[in-house]
Amino acid sequence: MGGMARLILEEGGATRRFKLSTGKLTFGSSDKATLTLTSDDVAAMHGQIEMGEDGAVLRIAKGVVAPKVGGRTLEGRHVMREGQVVAIGGAKLSVEYDEGEGPGGGSSGAAAGPAPVARKGAASGARSGRTGGGRTVKRERPRAKRSGVPGWLVALLVLGGIVGVGYAILGSTADNMAGDVFNFDVRYNQADRIKDEDPASARSDFRALLDYELTLAQRTQVEKQILLLDDQLANLDDTARNSDASGYLKMRLFDYSEKFPVTEDRSYARLFVKRANKFIKDYPTHPDLPRLERLVRRVTPVAVLDEPAIYRDLEIEVKGLTAQKPRDYSSGFAAIEKFVAESNSVDNYEKAEQLKAELEQSESDFYEAQLDLAAVVYDRGKYPDKFNPGQAVADMITIITSCKNEAFKKDAATRITQITEVGPTFLRGYKRQQPDKWVKMMEVPVLKKFAQANGLVE
Repeated sequence: MGGMARLILEEGGATRRFKLSTGKLTFGSSDKATLTLTSDDVAAMHGQIEMGEDGAVLRIAKGVVAPKVGGRTLEGRHVMREGQVVAIGGAKLSVEYDEGEGPGGGSSGAAAGPAPVARKGAASGARSGRTGGGRTVKRERPRAKRSGVPGWLVALLVLGGIVGVGYAILGSTADNMAGDVFNFDVRYNQADRIKDEDPASARSDFRALLDYELTLAQRTQVEKQILLLDDQLANLDDTARNSDASGYLKMRLFDYSEKFPVTEDRSYARLFVKRANKFIKDYPTHPDLPRLERLVRRVTPVAVLDEPAIYRDLEIEVKGLTAQKPRDYSSGFAAIEKFVAESNSVDNYEKAEQLKAELEQSESDFYEAQLDLAAVVYDRGKYPDKFNPGQAVADMITIITSCKNEAFKKDAATRITQITEVGPTFLRGYKRQQPDKWVKMMEVPVLKKFAQANGLVE
């Protein structure tokens, strides 16, 4: 095939065209790919397109999401025909061939293979027969009795051998891309190249290598890379978690200690120390921990935690847990139950029951308010400019992590599973970067079943 073609990419509402000539074009989400795709479900190196005698040939890497043509899943090698649309995630690829080119494009495609090689060899053999005036002098070659093979044929065979070796190397690489041949070095190097830019994908690729039969040295090499990437991702997750926690640390601890007399008033001191101790346990690597620990040492003697709580202690603690976000109704109800169990005063018991009723109403009001917030960002018809299904999911998770009422949490979890615009990948972020919320989310059977169905929990 001697002509050319154009590759058409439709993605994100835009259409781009690229010239295809003989050779290979790799595509994927990595910057190292010849053609970078931004759609979901596209791997770092998803596959390649090779322009050759058959036309544009698509090969897909092993283990990635397979493309589809007309709803049919493609496997291995696929010849792209004129106008045929190949869907890869949210991207669409098609090819336009020059007239007479492409699969079934006529005789010109068949003649484009060995002909140039033959002409090159002939020109080389005739070079010495040219004169200064450009006229070719036909000379009779003397016949050598010792040689049974013409020189031009020897040259052509040598050239053919070189071309054959080249095609064998390219074919081996293409077969490996299609998953027909396992080549450890190729797979290892592919993962190694993207580990700095996309450590999560690289770790996944290295883990996939362990499914093959490896030598002891190869397995050790791969396992070492996985451990290094585990540490790298853990550090990234830890940094993200600490960053998210900084807002709580400032508002609910540092600002709280300046606004209320935590170094003088027992009730405020008790709430502060409880909050601080939980923060230190949940975020042991936070960079501001030394400052917080110094403050805790000053406040703890005032809190007198080894003494039973009085009603004022309870009232301040419950309001502190539930009056502002992040609200924690579960801890508020638990504090009331503990106070009632330890109190011997009828008066304190009646006050605690009244506080519990107020807290139940507060929780119900909070639940309804969160549903209203979610509706604003999810009702596309009523609020088209505010449509944000991801924020709607976050609002539902706030209900799950804040409320104690099981009916409220079940309803929120069910709503999450019905928001089809947001795939299950959002769960991975909570599992990795917000494990405290993740634990509460997995306590809701509806959401745990959803996570199990998507391979995030056993």
